[in-house]
Amino acid sequence: SQFDRDVAEVTLAPAPATPLPEPVRPLPEPVVEESHVAVQSSMDRAFAADTPDKPVTASGERCIPRELVDVPSWGAEMSDGADLGAFRSSLLGEFDVANGEGVTGLVRHYIYITTEAEALALIRYYPDAVERPDILSVLAEIMDEGQSSQASALYDQMGCDSAVALWAVLAQPVIKKGDKINRPALLRSFSALPAHLRAHLGGWLAERFLEIEDTLTAKSIRAAMERAGSEPNDNSTLLAARMDLAEGTPLDAIEKLDEIVESGNALMPQALLTRVQASLERGEPLEADIMPLIDSIRFELSGSELGREATEAGILGAISLGMFDDAFARLDDAAGELEPERITQLRAGAYDAA
Repeated sequence: SQFDRDVAEVTLAPAPATPLPEPVRPLPEPVVEESHVAVQSSMDRAFAADTPDKPVTASGERCIPRELVDVPSWGAEMSDGADLGAFRSSLLGEFDVANGEGVTGLVRHYIYITTEAEALALIRYYPDAVERPDILSVLAEIMDEGQSSQASALYDQMGCDSAVALWAVLAQPVIKKGDKINRPALLRSFSALPAHLRAHLGGWLAERFLEIEDTLTAKSIRAAMERAGSEPNDNSTLLAARMDLAEGTPLDAIEKLDEIVESGNALMPQALLTRVQASLERGEPLEADIMPLIDSIRFELSGSELGREATEAGILGAISLGMFDDAFARLDDAAGELEPERITQLRAGAYDAA
């Protein structure tokens, strides 16, 4: 398409004389002080000297300045168009030298419109021209996968009293019940996002809290998504089903999940495995025709978290159907894929059921 050709021109030209640089370095570890020697990270150098009014985390680290994650200010309402032309025109300065401010602005705008691949390409192409490429890389990864490979560097930032808390939580693959999270700041910041970003990120964010049984926060996130006025889609239906499960109404959840499974789209594996969980928690045997679907997910997503969930679902499903020889064969095949402790638990459950 013309859009793709325009992106290629921006992200791949002018052609470099040398190979593309290595990916952006990970966010640094916290400052380490030993005796009279102090190792200062680039994260620390980004902040001004300590002053009483500088926000800090519960562990005493300085919070990332909110302007570095002020995503709502990086674009206009999507109904007004992406406005890429204005950002692209400021990309290069005199003599076709990369304009740092222009490059940073374009990267931020790509993040705003959730075109994360283009954002990461620009960061890698102009690493010295982008302001805080480490933080922008985190935000781009979040837009793509709902988490970041650099999550550990932002762990303590979840307690900050600003939008930083929102992005720090989104960066984490999972959160735990005891984590220090500034929920009021997170909810304020999520509600302040433009509608398309609430729709894009809300399912991932609410799921974090459902996994730790914090249904109150998950409900608040869902309410903010609904206020965005977006049409219901499979993402919102899957979230609603998981909310039903958390609130103890599995039949409502199963009805919603079956709709997604029948659609056969990209969310089908997640919906099917959630559907299996809902049935098993009710003590119901799985329908026999679900087992081939579970096996296809395990095969297609082998090595991924969903693939591992499918492996476990297949074992539990076989047990629920009284197919014990099949269940034990699946347990043998699961060695190296599931944790040994989990295999031991599942094997004991199979023996008990048999």
